[in-house]
Amino acid sequence: MALYTYPSNKLEYLVKIFSKLLQFNKKEIFKPTYILVGSRGMQHWLSMELAKQNSISMNTKFDMINSFIINTSYKITNNQSHKKAYSKEVLSWRIFKLLDDIGVAKLKNYYKDSSQRKYQLSSQIANVFSKYIKYRPAWLEKWQNLQFISNSPSEDELWQAKLWQLLTSENPKTPIQIQKQGIGKLSSETLPKDIYIFGVSAISPNNLEFLLEVAKYTNIHLLYLNPCSEYWYDLKKAKIASWLNTEEDFTIQPLLASFGQQGKDFFNQLLEQNQQEFTSFEHVCENIKITPSDGGSLLTNIQRNILELNTEKYTNSIDNSVIINSCHSPLREIQVLHDNLLELFEQNSTLQPQDVLVMCPNIEDYAPYIESVFTKSPSDSPNRLPCSIADRSIIDSESLAASFIEILKLPDSNFEVTKIIDYLSVPALQRKFDITLEQLETIKYWLTKACIHRGLNNQTFSWNWGLKRLLLGFCLADEPMIIEDSLQTLPNIQTNDIQELGKLYELIELLQSFSEELKQKRSAHDWQEFLLKILDTLFNIDDSDEYIANVIKQNIAKIVQYTDQANFTGLIDLAIIRNILTTALSEPIVNNHFLRGKITFCSMTPMRSIPFKVIAMLGLNSTTYPRKDTKISFDLTNHFSAQKGDRTKRDDDKYLFLETIISARSVLYLSFQGNSYKNNSEQEPSLIIKEFISYLETHYSWNLKYNLKKYPLHPFSPKCYSKNYQSYDDKWLKLIRAEKQNFNSQRNNDIELPTKFSLQEIVNIFEDPFKAYSQHTLGLTLQENEPGLSDTEPFEIDALQTYKIKEHFLNCHENHKDIDLSVKHLRFSGRLPQSPLTDELLHQNLDLISGFYDKIGHLNLQNLTLEANIQNIKIYSNVKLSSDNTLILYKVSSLKPKDKLQLYLKCMLYNHIYNEKITGEYLYINDKKVESFKINTFEIENVEDELSHYLIQAINFLKQPTLAHTSLLEPAFQENNNKINEVLYKGPRPLTKNLYYKLLNDNRFNTENLNKYYTKAFKDIILNNK
Repeated sequence: MALYTYPSNKLEYLVKIFSKLLQFNKKEIFKPTYILVGSRGMQHWLSMELAKQNSISMNTKFDMINSFIINTSYKITNNQSHKKAYSKEVLSWRIFKLLDDIGVAKLKNYYKDSSQRKYQLSSQIANVFSKYIKYRPAWLEKWQNLQFISNSPSEDELWQAKLWQLLTSENPKTPIQIQKQGIGKLSSETLPKDIYIFGVSAISPNNLEFLLEVAKYTNIHLLYLNPCSEYWYDLKKAKIASWLNTEEDFTIQPLLASFGQQGKDFFNQLLEQNQQEFTSFEHVCENIKITPSDGGSLLTNIQRNILELNTEKYTNSIDNSVIINSCHSPLREIQVLHDNLLELFEQNSTLQPQDVLVMCPNIEDYAPYIESVFTKSPSDSPNRLPCSIADRSIIDSESLAASFIEILKLPDSNFEVTKIIDYLSVPALQRKFDITLEQLETIKYWLTKACIHRGLNNQTFSWNWGLKRLLLGFCLADEPMIIEDSLQTLPNIQTNDIQELGKLYELIELLQSFSEELKQKRSAHDWQEFLLKILDTLFNIDDSDEYIANVIKQNIAKIVQYTDQANFTGLIDLAIIRNILTTALSEPIVNNHFLRGKITFCSMTPMRSIPFKVIAMLGLNSTTYPRKDTKISFDLTNHFSAQKGDRTKRDDDKYLFLETIISARSVLYLSFQGNSYKNNSEQEPSLIIKEFISYLETHYSWNLKYNLKKYPLHPFSPKCYSKNYQSYDDKWLKLIRAEKQNFNSQRNNDIELPTKFSLQEIVNIFEDPFKAYSQHTLGLTLQENEPGLSDTEPFEIDALQTYKIKEHFLNCHENHKDIDLSVKHLRFSGRLPQSPLTDELLHQNLDLISGFYDKIGHLNLQNLTLEANIQNIKIYSNVKLSSDNTLILYKVSSLKPKDKLQLYLKCMLYNHIYNEKITGEYLYINDKKVESFKINTFEIENVEDELSHYLIQAINFLKQPTLAHTSLLEPAFQENNNKINEVLYKGPRPLTKNLYYKLLNDNRFNTENLNKYYTKAFKDIILNNK
């Protein structure tokens, strides 16, 4: 019986050896084969590879090393009933019970009366104690024996020692003691004949000690990756080497020296043990003598350098086997990766989607973009690449789990309207309440009209207030009514929609009821019953949700299980339950979507260095990689020197990068965000990337300027379709081609022109020529942004609302409506803030409009319709004439150049029809004062020709997009009337970029509507001027 080790630089060789070992050692086929791995991903890959090698993989029992040791120790010592007492979950509840008993003031000051903070602290202490059990067992033994680590123990050591003593007094059978007792009871009868450990790169000293004892009674076969076939375990990092004046240690192989610390520690531990080693490195297995003449790809040469512990240059070519790209954002990283993969598939017909692995520091940061770029492309698209996203948590990937956790937040919620809509968007809840997607849109429309924002029973803007308005509107009248001098009804509910309103009522009542019930403290068993009731009441679980629902139920059951094992019988706050379930559902789903025959996206996980033809690593930024450990202030390992076998996330990530280099078979793809998407400023890549690039520059003449690809911010940049940045996305290419055409030179003479124009239409064309061209000629109408649901009630009245209020009051005067009633309708509409200032503003505007209407009324206006035939096109307009034969226009806001143009054109049309002089006056309100603009004694010779000029210019605007705007005519209206005609006749033809720059930067013109149409046509001018 012995420890057999099988190092190799390739997992493929280890699998072949493993397969042969199984064939040789497997005498009793009905006994399981025990295989210990470092990750579930490695377990899945190994199972499939064994099936390929042997045509079948069966009767294998996989486990993690730590779990195997614990299970074995407790089993052979007959202490399985105590196994869970020192698990992190049970330990948290045991500590939660004891925290008050240890009497530490600073701990009590932290959690005070908050049970949630007390449990969170207990959980953190449990994590630290679990770390001690694995890496500092000697400390815990000293504490249990009333001793201390140091001669002058710190305050943190004192209370931790006391707490550990209380825990061990309750249950003295700690994992440390059980493991020691287990070593004494090991025998060949209690162990399987062979134990295989596959693909691990680190084993804690405590676990290694146990395994070495096991090797005295059975065969342990340790098959592991070693990137180098030479002795390299004494290499120094560059900084350390310079201190020790041993720079040659670093220059021998910088990558091993910089990234291999974790591996060095592990391999040194193995060298100290009595073992039998069977090497299976690449040149040994394949009997290849590698020489510089062999050449090979850049990636292959780097792997050879690492394998042979040198920096010898085998090739002079810089090829695409190592790709390093710089992007602006996670989205661009995914888009650029998609294009690069399509290029690789095009170049290599044997490459399949399952040959590609993509790793990210945190998969949740990239999952939405992966779904957008990879999974949501049309199924019939030739550029569609099948993919699966592994390591996602249920709470981030499944709406049922996310909404269930959100419902547990109801007592702290203000019932925001968008949150309720989020609930209604969950398919399981829609099925429960029989709500379709179409009905959901109707409900959104009702809630927007009802001005529901948040709160249940507030006097305004709440659910009770808004739903009451809708229900009364359905019951009472077809027009809005004022009820009890405080509520405006909304007749927006149709008879066939009343059931949907009832379902909405039912949901709100249920949520309100659960919100109150969730505030109560309960025992763990009562919480289980109540939480299952919520799940059953609000959700209809079908086959698609069954797995997720079962995971939720299992985690609820675990709370009962752990509290029972901790003998905790107290009442528990909702905050603790919510915290436990949120943490549990935030864990990655084991074996979820990993290696499913597609491109695999996953998180960067240690000991998952599986070979793929193409391996991509994204997000290699200075702020995200290598990842940093979150240090806990009372963790004593941070206050003492590190010991052999200690692990850190930083070293794990560095070694993962090294293993990734040797695991990529054809292409190593690296990506980072080298520029800010906000201001294009440069951002540092990860130090790991910088060291790797430095290695390439030093040893392979890799040129940062030419070999690092810096991609543009947007996928529609022409650069993305240049020779070295070839994109495969045809939709952006169509846009680029369209923009490259000289849009301003296009003229469409074949459009169907209207047979009649109103003067208002002509003014609208002059006001926004490109909007008119887009809508009439291109048939393109850009959607206006309409106000939607909002969680925030109005707090102020803006200029647009003030204008609408004035318009409303003027309309009421003109139609002789009840003014007092109209004020109430505005006040109770829900669109205005509920404050005394609102009432004051309403009455101020009412007084202003009343005076304005009186002034108009004294003019004795009469309506007149003007019609004329110009250029065989009918031109018409409705005008108002006063008793002194003045053409009158009026509006409740300030005057704009388009209004002056409208008055000018109407006077001209009147002059043409009646061949007599006319005076024009435009009444308007400016800064709470009634003002007027006049065109005195208007008369033009050849007025038909003048009207023709305007009509022709309007038609030209419809045929060709033109850079123009009536606001640029403002100076002309300040001159005499002849200058007006001269400027308007010339129209917008001579406008230059400078004029347009002024147009864009003047607040009067910089409206959303203007930018939508103008910037679409003249983007190059805007960008150049800005």
